[in-house]
Amino acid sequence: MKSIGVGIYQEDDSKPCTCGNSPLRYQDSHTLPSQSDARGGQLGFAAIPDHITRSGRSKESGKYWPWIRFHLSGGDKDAVILTLKQVRALRDALTQWVEDVEK
Repeated sequence: MKSIGVGIYQEDDSKPCTCGNSPLRYQDSHTLPSQSDARGGQLGFAAIPDHITRSGRSKESGKYWPWIRFHLSGGDKDAVILTLKQVRALRDALTQWVEDVEK
């Protein structure tokens, strides 16, 4: 599975990331987002491996349950803005998870 974490949220892969790893803070619906907006909140995604069971842990098989753990927190707001790169990273992680679950 792809990790969506520190260092993935950068707009230009040819330069070191200077934008931070958090989503952009939502500035209200009447404000167009900008790359220079403050960052905050968290985007989290995790597949649940099938060695996690209700009765404890079992032998790892490399497969996943058909559920994911997903959270999006805006910090002091109820929404955040995702950049195109963040949306692509999330899409790729979700696509990989679907493929892994359907194996």
